[in-house]
Amino acid sequence: METATCTDTGASTLQMELMDFSQKSLTNQPAAAVSACEQNDFARRSAYFQGMQPIVKIRFQQPVHSVYTMPELLKIAVTAAPMADNVSDCLAEICDIAWFVPLPFKNGSVVSEALITSNKIGFQIPDKNILLNIDGYLNFQTVFEVGVDPNIKQFDIGHEIVEIGNLISIPNPSSPLWYLSENSPVLILGGITDRKVVLLSTSEFDDFTILEVSIDSCWIGSLSCPQGVYSATVYDAIATESMLFIRQNQLMYYFKGNFNLLRHPGRGSDGVVTFDSLVDSRGNVVCFILQKTTSFRLHYKLPINIPKVKQGFLLLIGTEDYTDIPMIPMGITLSHMNSMAYIWGNFLFTSYNLGATWLAVPGVPSHTVIRYFIPSWNGDFAFVTDIEEIVYAVVPNVTSKIFKRAIPVEELLSYLEFFNIPYNTENSNGNGISFFDNCPFGVMWIKTLAPPLFYNRIQHYIAKPPWIFSETGLYNDLSLTVYQGLVHGLLWLHSTYYRPYADPVHDPTWRWWKNSRKAQHYYFYLASNKLSKGGFYVEAYDYRKHYDANINDPLPSVIYLDKSSSYKFIVYLTVSNGKPSVEYDINQVWMATHVSSPQYILVNLERKEIVHRGSLMYKVTVKDREYYAKQSLSGENLVVLTVTIKVVNSDLVCFQEFSNNVVMQGGALLKVYVGCPPGNRLAFDISYTLQYSTQKNNIYFDCIEPNIEIPCFYYEIPFYPFFLIQDMVTGKSDRFWGKYTFKVIGGGPYTESNIRMFSEEEILMYNSLNYSSEYAAIWDIVNAKSSEIMSTEDGYRIFSGDSFGIQWICQKNSPCSDIPADGLKGPEYFLVIEVSNRGIDTSTYCDYRLEFLIHLHGLPLNPYRGLMFMLTTLSILWFILFSFIILRCYLNWFEKRVKLSSAADPMVLPSRIDSHSHLLLTSWFSVTLVLITTLFLLQTQSHE
Repeated sequence: METATCTDTGASTLQMELMDFSQKSLTNQPAAAVSACEQNDFARRSAYFQGMQPIVKIRFQQPVHSVYTMPELLKIAVTAAPMADNVSDCLAEICDIAWFVPLPFKNGSVVSEALITSNKIGFQIPDKNILLNIDGYLNFQTVFEVGVDPNIKQFDIGHEIVEIGNLISIPNPSSPLWYLSENSPVLILGGITDRKVVLLSTSEFDDFTILEVSIDSCWIGSLSCPQGVYSATVYDAIATESMLFIRQNQLMYYFKGNFNLLRHPGRGSDGVVTFDSLVDSRGNVVCFILQKTTSFRLHYKLPINIPKVKQGFLLLIGTEDYTDIPMIPMGITLSHMNSMAYIWGNFLFTSYNLGATWLAVPGVPSHTVIRYFIPSWNGDFAFVTDIEEIVYAVVPNVTSKIFKRAIPVEELLSYLEFFNIPYNTENSNGNGISFFDNCPFGVMWIKTLAPPLFYNRIQHYIAKPPWIFSETGLYNDLSLTVYQGLVHGLLWLHSTYYRPYADPVHDPTWRWWKNSRKAQHYYFYLASNKLSKGGFYVEAYDYRKHYDANINDPLPSVIYLDKSSSYKFIVYLTVSNGKPSVEYDINQVWMATHVSSPQYILVNLERKEIVHRGSLMYKVTVKDREYYAKQSLSGENLVVLTVTIKVVNSDLVCFQEFSNNVVMQGGALLKVYVGCPPGNRLAFDISYTLQYSTQKNNIYFDCIEPNIEIPCFYYEIPFYPFFLIQDMVTGKSDRFWGKYTFKVIGGGPYTESNIRMFSEEEILMYNSLNYSSEYAAIWDIVNAKSSEIMSTEDGYRIFSGDSFGIQWICQKNSPCSDIPADGLKGPEYFLVIEVSNRGIDTSTYCDYRLEFLIHLHGLPLNPYRGLMFMLTTLSILWFILFSFIILRCYLNWFEKRVKLSSAADPMVLPSRIDSHSHLLLTSWFSVTLVLITTLFLLQTQSHE
């Protein structure tokens, strides 16, 4: 992918190139960047030599349903690398400069966004956001059918229309854009009259493609709702994360995209979606069920005519005055994030409490009817009328004709407020006209008390290009290819970091660089002296997880709250805006708060007046009320709600100019997720477990063949496990003090390949107190009193974060009770341990579950098998002893015979006697050794 951005900077322009290394090879020849500003190569060279370096911050949107990974929020900041873009007719060493960055994609995410910024050195380029969505409906065909123009893009849902002509009539009625917010990579828009044509876009219609949809235009209508007029118009088009739905007449078509990153089975497809009547198990349709149901009650009765609304809200209690204009209700909208409800038509009613009370919103013209209405989570909304008016509003104020995209809404609203400001005129001797400020305060400033990183749960990574030591400082194909591989490796480490064990350094990149960092100075010396093979140097610190958090960061728009946790910040309000003769009454400045679901969180406002500084301070605390009644996995089943904090009477009247931009002030909006925050995990703390066990037992026996990946423990020594809650966002680790169960759910002797997972019945037999009579327990608690043991209904013992000892017992019916010896080694066994706090831990909303392996060695033999070994060993020892006695007696007898013979015959030599004795002893030991080995092998084979 290539994107060229040309920005005027005085008399010169600056171009920045983004190239997708995954689609363009850098190993064959240099890829020339397409210049959007060919005559500004001097500006690009100047920017490079002044030190300007672009940085691309990519944000990956998490999928709707995480299949293979846990929900997470991920960002990576990739620094661009400059490369010479030489042309054929240029004789200079550097003719042009382009900046390149690797463009990574993440499994499970088809929606991503890139913020292009710079290091703020040299030339200044404005920040720009671009979407990097995946188009799963575009076909990249290499072989085309006869008659098919290869220059026309082919899609799964149709083909591109190049000649637009009079395709879209002007004026054309507006059409709603339906899509899954934040997760739809491709947006689709229909509504083109009498055409099977839709608009397709992956960039929120910054650019789009016009397609003729490949569907059959059938005139099919239901018997209960016959269709009298046929039309080829695509009336409704809906986009989801991986599918598109298109309605034409009374047929609904669906198209499934080819999104391999989502890991959905099968390729894209299209078909017809049929909608039958919704029936219950008895065949009753919805209308019948509604007629027979008596549990419904009248929630609110709409008035017949539109109420008279002059200024501000009008509370509808039945005693208000009404006009002669009849009400035309068109729809009702409910926002689940902020508990606001709307009823709309040629009027607009709103409710802050899900319809318990209703308020009439002023400013809605009664001569038009609202066709489409859409609210946002932060309280503002927009709608389109039947005469194609677009209205943007913030309750309780309504202002009309605010257009889409690239319009400075807040600045326009400030101009509107300026025209509504009351003023006084003075005579000719005065100073002219003086205006009054409707804003009740001067300046508003928010200070965070904790780094937003702790609450917005976004994980950050940093990647910088390798260091090069050429004269020009420019990169080549090799260095860029290595850069691409390093970024891929960095994200691969992140995606595979699901180790059940806690590393000494809590970082996914630690194992990547822990060995190379020892020699990093040596490699730097080689590269800096141009002795390295590649001509560059890779600094380990340039590829890392970014944990630095600034407490002065702006207020996050989204926060996550676990059980009993809270988020605090301070709001400062000045009663002077710095202008002379403009003062405000401090007693007229008050802040109020609104919570969409007050049963979940509590918002406390603590007011403090700083009179000598002419300002106010509100300390705001957003605290969980422990109402969330279940445990969930990290980042799943979260309850979303909103907190609105604003100064009273400041809506659409308070503006402030910052850096030539007009911004609205007077309030703060927070989207709050209650539940288990993403990015937390439970891990087995090997280091402290070994340290504590050694101190507690004053001894530690490691395996004969240790494995650094799997901890090893001796059977006879009590086992004291400890666990950590690791925060993948902040890099902090804390001791887990909650309650949990400890179970052995699998195991096998000697090697990991022999491990098998136990069935539910086996897990109960080996771990539950309810099955103690089966004599199949694998473990027990060290020095535990029965009165102190807590257990679940299934008999699983409940532990807390305090240290406790586990004694391995391996009773006779357990899987580790009868493990044969392997040669001269003692029995060994691998155990699969499960630790879970599900349903028993009341200190958190998180459902933690951890599986890990431990290697147990030095297991005792089965009593029968041990008896056989003992008897066999005693038999061998008695045989050796008896044989030695017989041999010794024989040697004594033989020596006496030789001495008698030497006395009778002096020719017999004593040395020959000694050599003969040595030969007999050697032969005896050899025969004995062979016999012992044979007996041992026979015994081992018989036991197995």
